[in-house]
Amino acid sequence: MSNRRSLRSIRREAPEVDRNSRALTPSRPLHTIGMNSGHVKAEFRARTPEALEAWCRNTAAGLGPHMTNYGAAAVAISKWGAVTVWLMWSPDGLTNPVPVAITAAQLCEQDDRARLGYPSLSRNPFSSILARMSPEIQREARTLAAATMLDWERAGQPHLVPAIERTQKYIHAVMFRESNAAMQENAA
Repeated sequence: MSNRRSLRSIRREAPEVDRNSRALTPSRPLHTIGMNSGHVKAEFRARTPEALEAWCRNTAAGLGPHMTNYGAAAVAISKWGAVTVWLMWSPDGLTNPVPVAITAAQLCEQDDRARLGYPSLSRNPFSSILARMSPEIQREARTLAAATMLDWERAGQPHLVPAIERTQKYIHAVMFRESNAAMQENAA
């Protein structure tokens, strides 16, 4: 018989007052978030958080050329998407309050969509509220968003892999729509 016991059995046998103690509560290490992705290679699932972080940086950098005309926009939107999800969990160590960070990040993400030519499935181009604001407000929003992005990078760029996957799927859908439209024009 094995001496190994599960956390569930230890918790069940613990005295009533100790059952909710932190030591008996299961937790999920931060470096495993997004690891069940089909795009994460098995060799990286077994590696350290540092290896995962390096893989994410390389994947974000490699996303640009892979997305043809939308490369710069794809990289920016993937990063902003990961930052937005990270902010929803009210992380520790933020330079600015969460509501301020979320607002600045969303304004800059929207501006990047419009400025970098991120494609729209509806064929209506994205517009930017930030571009219509005064230069002072634009500068302040970009400064706050840059600080938030830096905080996210210091935290290890959490949620980047799923954000890259979402961006890839979205842009592939746009490219598929464009190729179908081109084929229909050629057929007519």
